[in-house]
Amino acid sequence: MLKQFLIPLIESRLHALWVLCFREKNVAFNPINVSLLGTTMKSIPWIVSLLVLAPTLWAAEMGLYELSADFHPAKPFRDKIEQAILESRSNDNNSYYLRLGHSGPFSLKKDRIGLVIGDKVIHFFSDRADSPEGEHWLSAIIEDTNLVSQIVQYFKPVVRERRHPGHRMLVTFMPDKDSLVSGEPVTAKLRITNIGDSSFTFMHGGRQRGARDNQFAFSAELAGKMLPDIGDPTHYGGLGGGVTLKPGEHHEIAVDLTKWFAFAQAGTYSLRGSYYMRFMDEHSSVIWEDFACAEFVVRIKN
Repeated sequence: MLKQFLIPLIESRLHALWVLCFREKNVAFNPINVSLLGTTMKSIPWIVSLLVLAPTLWAAEMGLYELSADFHPAKPFRDKIEQAILESRSNDNNSYYLRLGHSGPFSLKKDRIGLVIGDKVIHFFSDRADSPEGEHWLSAIIEDTNLVSQIVQYFKPVVRERRHPGHRMLVTFMPDKDSLVSGEPVTAKLRITNIGDSSFTFMHGGRQRGARDNQFAFSAELAGKMLPDIGDPTHYGGLGGGVTLKPGEHHEIAVDLTKWFAFAQAGTYSLRGSYYMRFMDEHSSVIWEDFACAEFVVRIKN
């Protein structure tokens, strides 16, 4: 049992040592014959030192590597990285997108390229192009903030961290009618007004390709009882674009509330509405995520 467990593990460590020693020489790695390994390796201390030292030596190296079929680093990836961007994906700057740019297509697919940092291999989820002839980008997600300083030192990227844009806005939901007869469409408008001293830009769209626009969220109650959400929240993204509001300007968005609630009884309904907002900079990068929220009432009569 010990031999069956150790032999595959030792092979993987030998592979790591090979990468460390022969990466510059393009020497092919041939797995050691298992039977030979079992008959010649008698020294347990030698095995233990190999298991301990190989990952330690390997952990000291950092860079892009071509991955083998079983996703182990095989040899350095030689395509030149000409641009690097490290962009925060959370308001607390605890998660980042890493984007690495190359002029033209990469020589390998994204799933054959890995970024080795210490004992970690970071995989890329995208290798999109700005255009067929333009810059191509490898993209990965960095969840471990302990790696950020090493990435900055190695790639010298443009770093884009989240920051509060200093926006101040007045948010109101306005029913299209003061009161409605039961069975009528229950519609309203969201109005966002910039009451600050500087312009801001936010994304309108991106969650509306479905039964309703899920950039909105609502809760409602009647006579102290919460109404069930009867709608379908499934969506498949959707087209979106930036909306810029200068000081004093406002933007309105229509919404059909019957895609959330039935409004089957007469009475005054108390609602709380929110609208998901992604604030963007001049690079169309998200610099902050927030919600525009307000309370309002809908009156239904028989």
